[in-house]
Amino acid sequence: MICLLRAKSGRHKTQDRGISMVRVLRLALCISLLISIGCGSSTEKHYGKGMIYLNRAKYDEAIAEFQKSLEADPNFAKAHSSLGQAYVSQGKLDDALAEYGKAVEIDENFMDARIGLALTYLRKGDPSKAVSACQEAISIAPQNPKAHNTLGQIYAARREYDEAEAEFRKAVEVDPEFVPAYLNLGDYYAIKQQMDKAEEQYKTVLGINPKHTGAHWKLANIRRSQGDEAAVEAEYKSILAIEPKNTEAHLALGGLYMRQKRFQQAVAELEMALENAPNFLPVYVSLGELYNRTGEYDKALAICDKLRRFTPPEEDLVDASQQARSVVRSIRELRHTTSGVAYFGKGLFMEAIRELQQAIKLTDSAITRYRLGLAYAGNSDYDRAIMEYEKALEMEPDMTTARLKSAAAYLKKGMYSDAISQCQRVLQTDGDNAEAHHMLGAINASKGQISVAIAELQKAIELDSELAAAHADLGSLYYQQGMKDKATEKYKEALRIDPKITAAHQNLGAIYEERGMHEQAIAEYKQAIQLAPDEVAQSYNNLAWLYAQQGANLDEALTLAEKARELSAGEGNILDTLGLIYYLKQDYDRAIISLESAKISLPNNPMVRYHLGMSYYGKELKEKAVAELKRALEIDGSFPEAAEARRVLKELES
Repeated sequence: MICLLRAKSGRHKTQDRGISMVRVLRLALCISLLISIGCGSSTEKHYGKGMIYLNRAKYDEAIAEFQKSLEADPNFAKAHSSLGQAYVSQGKLDDALAEYGKAVEIDENFMDARIGLALTYLRKGDPSKAVSACQEAISIAPQNPKAHNTLGQIYAARREYDEAEAEFRKAVEVDPEFVPAYLNLGDYYAIKQQMDKAEEQYKTVLGINPKHTGAHWKLANIRRSQGDEAAVEAEYKSILAIEPKNTEAHLALGGLYMRQKRFQQAVAELEMALENAPNFLPVYVSLGELYNRTGEYDKALAICDKLRRFTPPEEDLVDASQQARSVVRSIRELRHTTSGVAYFGKGLFMEAIRELQQAIKLTDSAITRYRLGLAYAGNSDYDRAIMEYEKALEMEPDMTTARLKSAAAYLKKGMYSDAISQCQRVLQTDGDNAEAHHMLGAINASKGQISVAIAELQKAIELDSELAAAHADLGSLYYQQGMKDKATEKYKEALRIDPKITAAHQNLGAIYEERGMHEQAIAEYKQAIQLAPDEVAQSYNNLAWLYAQQGANLDEALTLAEKARELSAGEGNILDTLGLIYYLKQDYDRAIISLESAKISLPNNPMVRYHLGMSYYGKELKEKAVAELKRALEIDGSFPEAAEARRVLKELES
């Protein structure tokens, strides 16, 4: 069926003469019903109550009132017709047919009853009787647009589209402002892929009623099928200009912004939708996904907590239908999955594993197995990660992401042949898969086959010039090979595509530092620290070293160096930086402790020996100072501070 005759609440309201007129008519109807209830006959009182219940979707109560009305007057055609409508709402189609039939017997000119009869036959799966019922209605009232429109709907349901078009056109000929027929004509043309004609019909509706949101929805659907996202956005905004609290429009606009990666605007729309309809489940679904995509993991977890209201305990579902149980099960699975993704994003891998395992108990799927594999890999449990990736691939053999993550896990285990095998299986079905070539580059780099690795990474970039990680990895290989200009170019390109690649910032900072471009180096190290404050020990160390070399910001330099030591578990170069800063702050005791530890890790590093010697010099421990300074010069007589080491030695030995 193309379009329903009766208006429904929500985004596809049928609006014939404008919202204000509809509201006036509804108010008048309510007043008349209240008057009839208050001072009319028993028949009218019960009928009026029944209509109120019917409009509130309280069908059992409505049926009871209509039956009482008919007890008082068995020939009350309107009560029979409304009772038929209530039965249809409950799916009691035979009872509905009986009631509509009685209404028509009582009043053969009762068009609403005849149309209800036709639509019920159609719903019951008897389109021939539906056509006959409509044709009888038209023979009695050939100028009734609703009858022609209904017959058009029935023909459309039978896929007799030419006949459907003819009836819709008769409806608008009879009444040029009969909106439902224009909407159905538009739907007919859309089915026929005649989008220009469909658009014309929907715009005609807006000409009749500029505030018809249903027409804007249909125009949005056309624009979406044409790929015109700007026009889709404009239609959604038109709906919201008419109905600022239209939840589905906010949801749809938020979804559009999500697809366009306009995440902050998406959040604003979805949060507005949630404010307007706090019990509308689809908003929670979209917001949970969006918060995970924007890295707002705590907000995603808060959404998951709110989803509990939709999942009553099992003991409350004893008498629930199978459909209700299925819905609750799906919501629980969604809550566990969204929580798992959020915990993974927060680096809480055990919590992620727990939630994803619960999701799998409810619904075992390839994507959830894949996510569980990621969580195990994040927890450095590569054996279990591989096992989960394999289970995902059993369910979906073409799941390329799972196969490539499996290759990455094998690489972590040093199982190069298995890792390469996974990549080759991807390339057998998709020879131009850039990610597979990227992974082969990483594998060959780990094997020390640098030229092969560079070739694979170049191939990956050739296939996908926006693959930021491939640019960054190629930059690292160039850096290792001493090709600093090429490395700089690749790091910059990687950061253009994805400014959040921490390693690219850190390594670019190191290149700038080597070239004496200290301000640029400082900026890159700070960016790396901002992106990954608990991961980049080397950026903390290098930034602290630069501040120490400048002789400024020593307190900040000390804070940075201590953070580097905390993250690095005592790497020699970091202990050297910390010792140097203590020396510059004239805290010689702490400097000596740190530098003696650095000497254990880096016994042949002339700078460590020099810094230790100078610390002993500051402490006035002459023999130890001489020993360390001499050792520094023995290791490398031309290290950067060699001249100063010789000067102090000469002073100490004079």
